[in-house]
Amino acid sequence: MGSGLCLKIFLLCSAWIVTDGTSTTEVTGSEGGSVHITWEYNKRYSNNTKYFCKGTPPFCEDMVRTDATHKLVIQGRYTLEDNGSDSFQVDIAQLSIEDEGIYQCAVDIPFKIDQYEEVYIDVTDEATISPTLLPNVTLQHEDPGTAFPKLQPTIHPTANSTTDGLEKVFPGTSGPKGEPNEHTPKLVVVLSAIVGLTVVLMVAMLILSIILCVKRAKSSDSINLPAAMETASVGP
Repeated sequence: MGSGLCLKIFLLCSAWIVTDGTSTTEVTGSEGGSVHITWEYNKRYSNNTKYFCKGTPPFCEDMVRTDATHKLVIQGRYTLEDNGSDSFQVDIAQLSIEDEGIYQCAVDIPFKIDQYEEVYIDVTDEATISPTLLPNVTLQHEDPGTAFPKLQPTIHPTANSTTDGLEKVFPGTSGPKGEPNEHTPKLVVVLSAIVGLTVVLMVAMLILSIILCVKRAKSSDSINLPAAMETASVGP
């Protein structure tokens, strides 16, 4: 079990560094309301465990997860229902501001990289939601054979949604009519530095996990060594 987990962390970190994450679809819901997400996965994983977690792999906290016998699981405000063929759906009720953030729709694939689709849930006051943005999204693979397939959302955010999102996190990044102001280059430098630091930390964690796996393997060999030597010393 330990070696399988180490292998999965190693593969996942390597893929994250190469691909620099996955594409993200934004889902908007109102505070106190709900969102509904449908994800279409590759049919060959119909019997695998499905889960919905918050965060970025490999540090993603499970919100709800199926198992071998239960295709419909309700965990608090989270409901995950797998049709057992090629898709599952997730419902989140009673949204709050704390629910806002990055989530993953995922399939658990033993000894390989889990299959992920990244979703960003934006929680706003009901009065600020555009009528063209419904709290529903369907995720679909463009290429079923890839580990990190692209998303094809059924919703289409307004043209200035990205600028509005930056304005929430970094006030003053946009000028009149959503146009970037003079502080935008500084923001780009800061974000680039954060991304670079994150990559360095991930590489360090990757190296540490490999070292720990090697130490565990050596420790296991050293435990079995005395028994082997005793057997070899017994003669006729």
